[in-house]
Amino acid sequence: MPSILIGFDKNFNITQINKEAQKRLEVDSESALGKNLYQVIPKTDSIVRLVEEAIKTNRTQVFHKSVSGNGSIKVCEDITVYPLISSKLEGAVLRIDDITDRVKIEESAIQNEKMLSIGGLAAGMAHEINNPLAGVIQMSEVLYNRLYKKLEIPVNKEIALKYNLDLLSMKKFMEERGIPKMFNSIHESGEQISYIVSNMLSFARKGDAKISTHYIDKIVDETITLAQTDYDIKSQFDFKKIKIIKQYRDDVPPLSCDKTKIQQVILNILRNGAQEMQKSGTEDPHFIISFRENNGSIELEIQDNGPGMDEETKKRIFEPFFTTKGSGFGTGLGLSISYYIIHDNHKGELIVDSEKGHGAKFTIKLPIQSS
Repeated sequence: MPSILIGFDKNFNITQINKEAQKRLEVDSESALGKNLYQVIPKTDSIVRLVEEAIKTNRTQVFHKSVSGNGSIKVCEDITVYPLISSKLEGAVLRIDDITDRVKIEESAIQNEKMLSIGGLAAGMAHEINNPLAGVIQMSEVLYNRLYKKLEIPVNKEIALKYNLDLLSMKKFMEERGIPKMFNSIHESGEQISYIVSNMLSFARKGDAKISTHYIDKIVDETITLAQTDYDIKSQFDFKKIKIIKQYRDDVPPLSCDKTKIQQVILNILRNGAQEMQKSGTEDPHFIISFRENNGSIELEIQDNGPGMDEETKKRIFEPFFTTKGSGFGTGLGLSISYYIIHDNHKGELIVDSEKGHGAKFTIKLPIQSS
C-alpha cells in the first residue's frame, strides 16, 4: 500500500500532501495546504512526540507498529518523521505506512510456530501418560469387580472360607463406607484423563483427511443436531435453550472436505459460545449462522451475542491449553485442534472477531476444491 506523505513547516502548517494522504484522510490538496497538521491527521501522542523530537534534534524519528482504530478494526502503522535540514526550509515530512497485513502475517507465522512446538510436546506427554494411565483404569476395574460387583465368584468364596470371612457382611461394610463410589470415581477420573490425552494426540497429529463432497448447510444442520444433545447436570447447561438463527443461501456450491472434522470444528465453536452465554447470563442467547461463496471459498460465519472477549483472550484463543473456563470445565484444546483442522488439513482460515461485551464471531474459510 502506498505511503501517506505530508510536508509541513516549523509552525506545523502543511506545505505538501500526496494523493494517498488525500485519499485516506479524505481531504483535497487545496483545503489541506496551509492548514495545521493536526487539523488533517489525528493528534496522537506518538505523532506529536515524533514530530517535536525530529524538529528539535534534526534527526529522523521512527515509531514502529503504532496501533490505531476503533472497536475491533485495528490498523498497524509505521510512522516516520524526516526533518528538513536546509537554510531556506524549516519543517519536516511525515510518512505513515499501513503495515496491518504484514503484522497479521508475522503474528500468524509466530502462532503457527508456537503451536507446532507445543504440538510436539503434547504428543510426547500424551504417549508418556498413556501407558501408566491404562494400568490405573484397568486395575480400578479389576478391584471394583473383585471386591464388590463380582464379590461372590468361586475364587472369592474359597479364600473367604479359608479366612472365615462373611462376604455379605464385607459387601455391606464397603457400601456403608462408600468404597464402590470411590472405585467409580477413580475410573471416571481415569477416563477423563484419557479423554484429555486423546485430545492432545489429536492436536499433535495431522492425520489423513477423508475428503469427499458435501453441502455446508447439511454439515451445519447435522452438527446443530449433535450440539442439541449437549447437557451438563453439574453446570445446569442445556444447549437446547440457545436460539439458532439460520441465514442460509441457496446459491452456495458443495465443497470438498473431511465432514467429520469440519463438524468437530463447528461443534467446538457452538459449545464454547453456548457455555459462555450460559455462564454470563446472556439475555436471549442465540447464534446467527450464515455462509456464502467468496473467491473460490466457502465462508461460514457463526456469531453469538455472548460476553465477547478482550484483546488478550482473542490473541490467545487458539493456543493449546488456554481456557477461560474454570477448573474441570475444559482442557483448552478444542479450539487449538479446530485451528489445525482448518489450517493444516483443509488449507483454510479460522478467524475470530470479538469485543468485550459485544459477542464473538468465528469465520471459517474453506476452499471449495481441496488442494
